[in-house]
Amino acid sequence: MINYRTFEEADYPQIFQTMDEAFSDYQVNMKTDIETYRKRLEFEGVSFQHSVGAFDGKRLVGATMNSIGDWKGVKAVHDSGTGVIPDYRRKGISTGMFEFIVPRLEDAGFKRYSLEVIIDNEAAYRLYLRLGFEVTRDFVIYENQGSTKPKEDSTDIELRTIENPDWDHLEALWSFDPAWQNSSDCLKRAKSLNFDLTILGVYKNDEVVGYAACLEKFGKIAQIAIAEKYRRCGYANALLNELKTRTKKTLLMTNIDDKAVPLIKLLENSGFSKTHSQYEMVLAL
Repeated sequence: MINYRTFEEADYPQIFQTMDEAFSDYQVNMKTDIETYRKRLEFEGVSFQHSVGAFDGKRLVGATMNSIGDWKGVKAVHDSGTGVIPDYRRKGISTGMFEFIVPRLEDAGFKRYSLEVIIDNEAAYRLYLRLGFEVTRDFVIYENQGSTKPKEDSTDIELRTIENPDWDHLEALWSFDPAWQNSSDCLKRAKSLNFDLTILGVYKNDEVVGYAACLEKFGKIAQIAIAEKYRRCGYANALLNELKTRTKKTLLMTNIDDKAVPLIKLLENSGFSKTHSQYEMVLAL
């Protein structure tokens, strides 16, 4: 008989083992080590007491790791990973975990529950539709799989590392909201987790008119934005070129809103190629 409960700190080693096994055959390589996975959960804001595990006796056979935070003023939850080990799939365990945790999230005052699902993962997509989630955005993932040789930039572009970002100012430059994992709240946690967050700013008259935020250890560009009046001036290209020079890892940018056409064109013109597509799905609680 499968039993469900929320997690405690002591459960973490078993959480890692179960999720490692559950994602061993996933479409995207999710392999990592126990320390890095824990930091990733902390980075995304995962709360053990708002997450749920499925237990067969003492064995953890499935888990949903939920992050909590604020989304545009709304108390929100994000599914940072749901997995069931192969031998226990197609037994209703994902549904059971959802039915266990949702009433508890509602009682705690959460109003929004979000997740991402790879478009090709038909089984998961249909499951979330049955559970009441709706597609809110289409996301694309781009990776710099081609040449990383930087193009020449105009010599009048001034780039500086931003040590103490004014997030309100940076967010005012956005045209599209980032996904949960690329949010400013996540990036604010990066420093304490030693995630090597680099924020490069483009300066005009000592004012930041554009920036890029990159987790150099993973080669992941989380955010990039330019003030509207300074777009199409080569500033975004200069930021990408500098990141290519600084970062040893292959650069990638995950979960870009597919309506961000100028950003997508910038990436494609800079040697990036689309590798995956996902749906963002949301359930109103």
